[in-house]
Amino acid sequence: MPEVSKTRKLIELKRRQEKIRQPVSSTNSSTAAETRNRKRHAHDIYREGLKQIFPNRSSRPPLDVHKKYLLLHGNARQNTIADSISPGRLEGWREISLRNNELKTIEVSNFSFFDNPIETLNYIKDMIDTESSYLRANINFNDIRINDISPFLIMSDIWPDLVRIFSGGRISRPVKKVIESVGLRNALGMSKFKDMDQISDVWAFPLNRRIEPE
Repeated sequence: MPEVSKTRKLIELKRRQEKIRQPVSSTNSSTAAETRNRKRHAHDIYREGLKQIFPNRSSRPPLDVHKKYLLLHGNARQNTIADSISPGRLEGWREISLRNNELKTIEVSNFSFFDNPIETLNYIKDMIDTESSYLRANINFNDIRINDISPFLIMSDIWPDLVRIFSGGRISRPVKKVIESVGLRNALGMSKFKDMDQISDVWAFPLNRRIEPE
């Protein structure tokens, strides 16, 4: 069986396992015994399927937690802003199993539409294009402080629809303070900042979004 076919079958098997693990109805609560039985059954199904795809145990590929998550949840999603900045994004979106496994690092400096508009837009486009083709990426924000919050606001509108390939990077403490004070950290998928419980030297207007009526 070709490697690509094996990988796709493995993805289908993992998705089937996850489906079996979930309760039949979200409205009905499960007992601890029922939950254990579902998990046990899902594990048995996965193990038998794995034997069929990879008869030789030594040929089974190792899958880390990050890649397992992406295989199960890494689907292309439409985003008006991202699709406008990078036309053809969805057409060029690569399946997770076929992606470059090399860690990519994006270096971002002078991230401001006021001072550096063209390069700032190119940075955001690079992030969008990287999400479409890489398995892992870091972003290093090299600015000591924020002179323009708008690039981060645009990122916050894009980020929820991107696959979670961005796993780390560098960011200065003053920039962290502004992101935390404005309320952008969660929207940007960033982990909780240390020692940010009380910020007394940033006077920000917290982000508020208006939900359009359906």
